[in-house]
Amino acid sequence: MKVTAKVKQTKSRQISGILKRFRSLNKEDVKVGFFEEQGIHEDSEMSYASLMTILEKGTSDGRIPSRPVFETTAFQLHPSSTQKPKSIITNMIKDLGTKDTVGKRLDELGRLYQDHVKNKFGNSAVKGNTKNAESTIKQKGKNAPLVDGEDLKNNVAFKNSKTKRLKLG
Repeated sequence: MKVTAKVKQTKSRQISGILKRFRSLNKEDVKVGFFEEQGIHEDSEMSYASLMTILEKGTSDGRIPSRPVFETTAFQLHPSSTQKPKSIITNMIKDLGTKDTVGKRLDELGRLYQDHVKNKFGNSAVKGNTKNAESTIKQKGKNAPLVDGEDLKNNVAFKNSKTKRLKLG
């Protein structure tokens, strides 16, 4: 009888621990974009975050068109409608009994969104990526929205709430 009680008590503690970790997932997140610690974009002399905000939203005078690559990515990869993020989140929940997997799954999710955003740079076929003006195409020699060089694209980063480390792709 005592053996049964110990088994039940141990299982109860394990389940309690898993439930606690499950509830703690509500506090976890992944941020994808540009961060203060990345410093200044050399060509624009603005922070990467400020520059991308202008490029994402456009300007009210229309001289810089809106190119909502982050907004489009968030919509296209929403976990309720797309298999890949849903699968990562499901695996994160399944792995709750395993130590240190939440950070790894958050990184996996961050990398997915990071890659998706980066693939929109220079692609005028992407919804919301307005074609460059003819004068810009002449200057660049091609129609590649959001790409003057590779600097902005290569600095799309992510960090998760577990490790808080900036990760470039």
